[in-house]
Amino acid sequence: MKILYVEDDEGSHQLMILVIEKTISGADITVATSGEEALEKLQETQFDLILTDNCMPGMTGVELTRRARATGIQSMIVVHSSDDFEEETLEAGADDFLHKSLGAVDIVKKLSVLLEDRAGNADPGP
Repeated sequence: MKILYVEDDEGSHQLMILVIEKTISGADITVATSGEEALEKLQETQFDLILTDNCMPGMTGVELTRRARATGIQSMIVVHSSDDFEEETLEAGADDFLHKSLGAVDIVKKLSVLLEDRAGNADPGP
């Protein structure tokens, strides 16, 4: 499971990485500290999940989502923020919006469910 985590706050991304590694089996996490850096990494590697903060200097997570979708990126994209950007996030093409008030553990649990749902929908079944 290749995950791109986009977060400009080092303290936040260290905590989230720790929780992801303990919760999502086989998580291979790449960190980008800006939307611009994330776009560069998306040109180099295909990720299963992009988890991005919205409020970052320069490019927001909503703008990153728009740009990623415009270039054909099909990865699951989840934006999280302390502020309510749900409508903008979904309109930009994100798969979901999670409020940071949930806390890192609950955010990662929700990500796990989203990933399982997506994997289940991709399975053609018998």
